[in-house]
Amino acid sequence: MQLVEQILLVSAVFIVLAASQSLRKHEYCVIGAGPAGLQLGYFLRAAEHDYAIIERGDRPGAFFETYPRHDTLISINKRRTDSRNTEYSLRHDWNSLLSNDEQMQMRYYSIKMFPKRQDLLLYLKDFKERFNLNVHFKTEVTGLHRLTESSEYRFSLETSQGQYHCQVVIVATGLFKMKPLNITGLEHTSSYDDMSLNPADYENKRVLIIGKGNTAFETAAHIYGRTKLIHLMSRNRVRLAWSSHYVGDVRAVNNELLDTYQLKSIDGLLEYDANDLFVLRRPDGSLAVGPKDLENDLDQTLFEENTRGLFETKLLSKIGNKNSSFSVELEGEGIVNFNYDVVIRANGFEFDRSWLPNVTTVRNGKYPKITPSYESTDIPGLYFAGTLTHSLDYRKAAGGFIHGFRYTVRALQRHLDAKRHDRPWPSLKQPLTGLIDTMVRRINEGSGNYQMFQNLGDVFIVDRAASSFTLLEEFPLRLLPSLPSASGHPVGRDSLLFVFAFEYGKNFSGPALDVFHEERASCSPEDAYECNFLHPVIYQYNSLPTDTRTNLHKMSPSHLPEPDAIIHLVEDLHTNFRARSTHLEPLAAFLEAALKQPMYPLSLERCAMLAVMHGSTKPAESWCGGSYESRQDSAAMLRGWSAADMMQHGWKQK
Repeated sequence: MQLVEQILLVSAVFIVLAASQSLRKHEYCVIGAGPAGLQLGYFLRAAEHDYAIIERGDRPGAFFETYPRHDTLISINKRRTDSRNTEYSLRHDWNSLLSNDEQMQMRYYSIKMFPKRQDLLLYLKDFKERFNLNVHFKTEVTGLHRLTESSEYRFSLETSQGQYHCQVVIVATGLFKMKPLNITGLEHTSSYDDMSLNPADYENKRVLIIGKGNTAFETAAHIYGRTKLIHLMSRNRVRLAWSSHYVGDVRAVNNELLDTYQLKSIDGLLEYDANDLFVLRRPDGSLAVGPKDLENDLDQTLFEENTRGLFETKLLSKIGNKNSSFSVELEGEGIVNFNYDVVIRANGFEFDRSWLPNVTTVRNGKYPKITPSYESTDIPGLYFAGTLTHSLDYRKAAGGFIHGFRYTVRALQRHLDAKRHDRPWPSLKQPLTGLIDTMVRRINEGSGNYQMFQNLGDVFIVDRAASSFTLLEEFPLRLLPSLPSASGHPVGRDSLLFVFAFEYGKNFSGPALDVFHEERASCSPEDAYECNFLHPVIYQYNSLPTDTRTNLHKMSPSHLPEPDAIIHLVEDLHTNFRARSTHLEPLAAFLEAALKQPMYPLSLERCAMLAVMHGSTKPAESWCGGSYESRQDSAAMLRGWSAADMMQHGWKQK
């Protein structure tokens, strides 16, 4: 009997242990251990939150074990700049994650301007280990359910390793599902994710690649030189990154085929919706491609060699219709042969929501629909991070890529800290006399606003009664009307706000625009609002704009309400916005007009220095003391000198 009791006791212990292992509880459940998931894990760990990163693969960044298929990343790894400032250097480092360890930078993993995916895999592995991030590998999430209101936790996650109960779920899985195409004869095509990587397999072949994005051009570049010809087809014209200023458009590192197209060496680009295509295999193994509604009209005899011309004539008569987007292309190129040996689908990726069927998507199903605070519009408490938040800045900033979403991930964590833990957005509070110095420093060094231009910005809350300001860095601009609740920082009734963001010129970027015209960089400080290239813009609000004040400023592409005043600072070739006459003086004049006081230092030490420099016998206080009106002569003599101006120019007299 005693033996039976011992067996029952041991069995009970195993049952309890098994139950505890099959149900795990965490405040934050992050799904995906790619760059975004690891970045979020870093910030959650630094904030001492209870979190787990759930990853279906067996290593961080499992996506990069396969993609890009031809190994080379399109993200810049600029290892050398004119500055030793780490924050500034991140403007030109598109692969590193944010951390407090300067050794955790991609420049120590690759010397190539465009690293290999294997370099990034090693970097992500080391990042996870360096910061001891809590990642649960080989755990696939299969479902999400909301728990009852009485439960301590809000969500239940079904996984291959049991259940997780979570207060907040953050999806950071990225885009890994190939976009489907409704092609008749799909079985005769291959896909970007399963195509042969051996260039010899394309020797002397006629290849049609469906898509005109980076995956398509990457594929073309890999087999370029082996083929008889390559055609790239999609319903839209090709968009080049250097023309649109969108990093997700076709990058020059992959666009060699444009040369042989424009220089008339057989290769070409075609505009047609691939969903309207059929693909038929001929007896000789070649593939005939054409519009679906022509398929039923084709007699099988047309596939014989001696009637191929008849087939092509009939096909061309169909797609040569003047209402077709093909017509201009064909008229310009003459007769095009629509017989291929290989058809490859390389039309990009989309969000896999198979386990989140109730989540609405946007951008033709590519991204989940979210609020400006990165929360699902369908399921409160469900957030997204990384590439999946790119709908907020799609075809604008870099939010779909590491060098952009490392900052939006940090913004999400700061927002959650303010919302859930009463931890206000990190801030800097200083006397008002330091405003211009701080603003100039952020304009010239800050990387988050630079990469996420028109989406993240610095907010300066000026307390005029206390003669001080509070700086919130890299705040989501769409959240400005709800700044107190989103950041945990109150805004007084008499507070003045300045918002700094980077912007491109309103009419400069676009696939059909000439961005190399001779007047592309000809703006001046007086008409800086007409500058084309990325440049600083400062918005002034005499009070916090409310949700009802939503009219966007007509001269600005940022997601900001109409300001009470605005200034554009002139662009600079080296993005060095410290020139006295073109940047510092206009900025000082703008701030002086808003604050009704000179924007140069008021310390006795600096006032004494000014007095000595000008050979004055007056007391030092007389250079900086008195009312705003009484100091206009000094301000005029100094012509807008500021602390930043004097520090930059070594106290030289103008």
